[in-house]
Amino acid sequence: MVLFDLEDITDVATAQEAADGLVVEAIDASEATRRKRQKVRSCTSKIKRLVKLCRVKMATDKAYGGPIKTVKRSFEMLEEERGEMDVNLFGI
Repeated sequence: MVLFDLEDITDVATAQEAADGLVVEAIDASEATRRKRQKVRSCTSKIKRLVKLCRVKMATDKAYGGPIKTVKRSFEMLEEERGEMDVNLFGI
């Protein structure tokens, strides 16, 4: 589980470090067997918060696009997992 405060992300290096941690957390959430829905929701929320922060900071520094690219595929993977969980729920 990656814990970070948005206030702690002051430069591109810390944003990239948080993004790398979120990629690992997204993989763990997608492969979870217990509380999968909760883990996917939590990780998705963290990714959205980081992306919003990076987009705001991209106005002054274009290097903040790197962390966004890092977590983009992870976000898509989590959305696919959420869709599969919904299909499995209605298939019962």
